[in-house]
Amino acid sequence: MNNYISRVCPSCGSTLDLENDYVKPKFDASENYELAKKRFVGFSEENVFFRYSRCKCGFLYTKKYFSLDQLGELYGSMPDNVHSGDYKSEKRTKLHYLNFILDHIPYNARIIEIGADNGAFAEEILEKKPNIDFTFVEPNIEMHNKLKNFTKNKIHTDISTIKDNENNKFDFVIGIHVFDHIVNISEVMKKISTVLKKDGKLFGVVHDESSILASILGRRWPAFCLQHPQLYNHKSINDFLESNNFKKVFIRPTKNFFPLFYLFGHALRVILKKKNNLKGGWQLPLNLGNFCFLYKNIRN
Repeated sequence: MNNYISRVCPSCGSTLDLENDYVKPKFDASENYELAKKRFVGFSEENVFFRYSRCKCGFLYTKKYFSLDQLGELYGSMPDNVHSGDYKSEKRTKLHYLNFILDHIPYNARIIEIGADNGAFAEEILEKKPNIDFTFVEPNIEMHNKLKNFTKNKIHTDISTIKDNENNKFDFVIGIHVFDHIVNISEVMKKISTVLKKDGKLFGVVHDESSILASILGRRWPAFCLQHPQLYNHKSINDFLESNNFKKVFIRPTKNFFPLFYLFGHALRVILKKKNNLKGGWQLPLNLGNFCFLYKNIRN
């Protein structure tokens, strides 16, 4: 028995969809748990994911998905998230993200980073602003020893365990390619609003399901995958965050840096389904249709 959960729209709570507006996989994960479990990590050439439905409000999400218990098992022992295997490219991408928000971060800010992975983004921030006090939320316990290099605070596996202290709220919450991974995203966003100071900032990077690349590749677009219970566009992220007491500061397109041969190898895997292990080469900045956003908390 798969024990998947059934979901309503995380943004408006409806179950009503737009007719003929959905993304259907070649192999539906809701029909084969063992295959879904086996293909959870990385991008699958077999095109395995849960069907995405578009709500009447415009939000794109899966109506069936892994339970929190299943996700705890699946995320609990993953390798880090440097998919290209090239840490120089990853560093350049993180610096690119940081440039969007560096001037918005107070000198001695208290920051929650959700999905902190190996701590690479926190390390970049600390190099610029060493007085930052980090609290990490990372479900992958294999990463916790690395994260201890950047904080003396308790490392959480779930944001729900962070105490809501009225007199000691946080200045910033960061999630880099995190908010399209969280199945209980409505609950998490409400929690973020309560632990942030009024006018505290929320920064994230997500995939854009309305991008040109997504339109060209269709269901072969890599972001249509088992790890994403929902995907956003500029309007849907704005509607969702405004409904959770946030006000837009900006939404901007981002670039990712990748080694040339890794990109060539990835194209062979996705388009021609040819297995390879190509790596290295010049670092190229690409606009993959991803975007970042900065919102401020307006909750009283």
